Amino acid sequence: MITQQYYAGLSNCNYFYNYIYHSFPPCATADSFCMRVNAIPKAFIVPIENECRSDSMHIKVALCGAAPYHFDLYKDSVFFNSYISYNDTLPISIFEEGIYQVKSVVDASPNSGIDSKKYTFIKDSAIQFSITNKYYSCDSIFTVIDLQLAGSAPWYLYQTQNNINIIDTFYTNNIHQTYNTDLSLLSINDSNKCTILINESYNLKDTDLTINMSVPLLIAITLKTRIDFILSGRSP
Repeated sequence: MITQQYYAGLSNCNYFYNYIYHSFPPCATADSFCMRVNAIPKAFIVPIENECRSDSMHIKVALCGAAPYHFDLYKDSVFFNSYISYNDTLPISIFEEGIYQVKSVVDASPNSGIDSKKYTFIKDSAIQFSITNKYYSCDSIFTVIDLQLAGSAPWYLYQTQNNINIIDTFYTNNIHQTYNTDLSLLSINDSNKCTILINESYNLKDTDLTINMSVPLLIAITLKTRIDFILSGRSP
């Protein structure tokens, strides 16, 4: 009785009096208490990892108790939606940023359950890919392509060069690339598994600019000299 009097008879507490001096409870009493705690329905918000979260997110509400379950989902401490689950897990898609919590869990007992811990959903930065500049460098015989990226580093650019699969990894969002090949840009994804399909192809094979002249030939009829040029490089 001393403990109950000290805490002024809190309504959400249980007190045991079948052991002497109110010391640590005997095994039978402790076991009954643990059984009652284990029997209370509980909910846990489990985020599904390794997927893009720039637009939405998939979570799994894991439930302990006896199905079916009824529970409410709150967003930023405001009622969001009610759910019924006939299994121990229920997948839910959320589309708005905020702090989510499962409350008012009731199972088949029907026992009132324990609220889940709060889970904060923050959207990933949207992935973006753009070619900001492309030009031929005469000094290097390469075509220079400047890329602008957005999202979360690192980025992985999937491409083929001369039909060989290549993956480039970038850690900054301003990229300066040089090519002398048949290039196909396939797709790009960032560290958050967000992906953009590109599917653009470029013929960027180049050779040195050379000029070969034939021996001058005088054409008697026209009284003009003919010189043939053989050129290599990029036309025109």
